[in-house]
Formats: sequence, C-alpha cells, structure tokens
Amino acid sequence: MDVFSVSSLEEAVSLLNTKKNAAIVAGGTDLLVKKVRNKLSVDSLIDICGISMLKEISNEVDCIRIGALTTFATLERELDAHPFCAALRQAACEMGAPQIRNRATIGGNIVTGSPAGDGIIALLALDAKIELISESEKRTVPLYDFFTGPGKTVIRPDEILTALIIPNQSGKSCFYKVGKRNALAVAVLSEAIYAEIREGKFETIRITVGSAAPTPIRAFRTEKFLLANRFNDEAVHESIRLIRDEISPIDDVRATAAYRREVAGNILRVLLQQLEK
Repeated sequence: MDVFSVSSLEEAVSLLNTKKNAAIVAGGTDLLVKKVRNKLSVDSLIDICGISMLKEISNEVDCIRIGALTTFATLERELDAHPFCAALRQAACEMGAPQIRNRATIGGNIVTGSPAGDGIIALLALDAKIELISESEKRTVPLYDFFTGPGKTVIRPDEILTALIIPNQSGKSCFYKVGKRNALAVAVLSEAIYAEIREGKFETIRITVGSAAPTPIRAFRTEKFLLANRFNDEAVHESIRLIRDEISPIDDVRATAAYRREVAGNILRVLLQQLEK
C-alpha cells in the first residue's frame, strides 16, 4: 500500500482525484483498526496531518469554525470559551483514553458514520454543518443530512471533510453517555440536548440520540411536544414516554432494545434537569 503525505489541501484533493481507491488518513484511530481487521481495502492512503489550517478553531462573525483535524484533546481544552458548546466538550471528554483523544480527530469521528459517534451526537444538537471540498467544488451540508446508514454518508470519493461550522447560539447544551463501563466504552446509548428557555417555556430545543437507530437521530416528536408546553414536571414525564416510543434501537452484544428504550428516557430526565441548573 502506498502512503502519500501532503502539506496543503490543494495537494490532497488533487491526489484524491488522481489516485483511484484511495483513502484519507489523519489520526488513524478508526482506519488503522479496520486495516488490522482486514476490513480496509484501499490501494493508497493520503496522510493529511501536515495541513495545519485544518487544525484551527476560529471565531467568525456568526459561527465557530472547527478544522476537521482538531483532536478531541483540543476540543476538551479549548471549548470552555464557548459555553453553549458544553455538549461537545463533554463528548470530547468521554472519547476513549487520553492517548486516543490526543490522536483522534473530530473529522474522522464524523466520516466513520457511526450511529454511536460521541462527537456526532453533540454536534447534531448544536445544529452543525460540515464543509466538504473536492477539486471541483466546495459544499456545505447540514450534519443531519450527512448520514445515510450505519457507516454510510453522502461524502463522495473525491471529497475531503475540511471543517465543522457551528452557529453562535445563546442557549445551553449538555451530553450524556451510558456504556458497559465507566470509561473507554462504545455508547450503549447517548443523548445530547441544546435548549433556549425563556419564562418557563422552550423557545428552541434539539434532542439527539446515538445507538438508537441506523443513524444518529433527532427526537423531533419529543422536541415538538416540549416546545408546545411549559417546562414542568408533567412535561418532563411525558417527554420521557415520547422519546422511548420515538427511537428504534436493536438488540446487540452491548444491550437489548428494551434496555436502550429505558435508558433513553432516563438520560433525557438527567439532561433536562441539567438545563435547570
């Protein structure tokens, strides 16, 4: 297998366009596991770790722009400056061991398309978009529209994910994950929430769930109910029932579908309580 190291985005997209059956590698925490398990069949790898512009977090007029090569360790350190991004910071803290967080990139977490991706669930709650670049065009895709199935996305073979764009917001967010262990575990179920509350009512709310369907999901019916009602104990109780009905989990080696439904309601209760603090 050939490995090409590049130092510019132009060089990377050019190689990706010329080399057939090539894959992008950065942190390598997912890709190299696939290689070891003989689940990676590519002829060449394009190492983009040398593209420094993809490692930056920048404040723009109406958004935060996070380069795709930003590591989870960097997110853990630097997102304190953006309180509404608390869900993403919390997800970063839950991501594997320190060694993994120092290598794994947020862009890599997204392109794997895992229904259990910690960073994905937080970013969906924050209404993030992603930037994709090829030799011929640059396009922006809402993260919610990026996933098409387990491990499947709309990214084209000639495209590189270059950045995440999170709109500036005034509300509060949080993330919670349940695994088979207290640390270093793939989520049995995870949820994130973003909300803006005024005078006891939700003005905005987004609830996202991981490991509950073939793709990461938004709990739209639960959100609609909470938007239409005052934020009180009765509304919380009904929203717990709704989210358990709304998700479509499966039985697998980590948990049963029934357990995941139960946990989905329990996590939502915890997240709604955190919004009140």
